[in-house]
Amino acid sequence: MEHTHVFLQKNALTAVNINLSLRNWLIGFYIVEFEQKGSDRAVYGERLLEKMSLNLKHIKGMSPRNLLSFRLFYNTYPHVSVLFTQKSEIQSQQLKYLINGISSFIESKNQISQSATAKFQTSEKQTNTPIELLITSLSFTHLVEIIKLAEPLKRTFYEIEAIKGTWSVKELQRQIDTLLYEHTGLSKNKAELINLTNKNAETQTIENAIRSPYFFEFLGLKDTILNSHS
Repeated sequence: MEHTHVFLQKNALTAVNINLSLRNWLIGFYIVEFEQKGSDRAVYGERLLEKMSLNLKHIKGMSPRNLLSFRLFYNTYPHVSVLFTQKSEIQSQQLKYLINGISSFIESKNQISQSATAKFQTSEKQTNTPIELLITSLSFTHLVEIIKLAEPLKRTFYEIEAIKGTWSVKELQRQIDTLLYEHTGLSKNKAELINLTNKNAETQTIENAIRSPYFFEFLGLKDTILNSHS
């Protein structure tokens, strides 16, 4: 019975994380492709995000800072669009169900196919990590840390290692801050260094995953609940 509980609990957590990441990517898509007409920077500057934040104040988590992260998320990973354009190739049944559900009512699905795919083809901010693996394996909180990295190879490194090591967000932050990417590049035994890192790494758990403010805001939960678990 305990194994069933843990399995279903993890399944529920994965579902929330996938929904959250897809929603935030779609918001970033809307900001760039509709509000900014496809340009990297809004004509109105950051005042656009402030205005949007005010218009969306009835939804938790729509601060200008978060909207900025959503925009950067879309600009960094425009190829999330392949999930909408190549639905038949999605392996995760959970993800396929969500993508089909979104596609059934989203008004801009053709725009996603044209604009986001075009941006991906001309973007230097590409990743070697399969986008389905990225969306199903890492929480949006992980991705927020990774999109801060300007260098594509460095992003790919932390994407892969965070997935392989099932790192918590704190562990990902720690490895970025202590320059694991740079140390690995200089190491004569890269595999040994990574194995040693993962041996001592803090892994993702249900408890630390749900403490993310993004998680609580998305579910509409009160901050007092988050604070009570801190």
